[in-house]
Amino acid sequence: MVVDSVQVAQKESGDLLGAYESGLIYWENLTDLGQVLVGQRPGRTDDEQIVLFESHGMALQDIYRGTRILELAKRQGIGKDLPIGSGAV
Repeated sequence: MVVDSVQVAQKESGDLLGAYESGLIYWENLTDLGQVLVGQRPGRTDDEQIVLFESHGMALQDIYRGTRILELAKRQGIGKDLPIGSGAV
């Protein structure tokens, strides 16, 4: 199971807390998403595996992913530039 942050999941993930209290999961078996992104821990190792990702809205990871998607879009010549900070709503 992959989470934004194991530390955050322990404090804020109500759906995982019940599973932990029931002995269905153990915090030490969870993987931080960042570890998967940098190759320190595997995500899926074959097509038959299912990975559950529990998101807690970690802004830093959202910024990283957004930046990466923007880089890929620019490289492929897709997307559309939008004005930012023009004061228009």
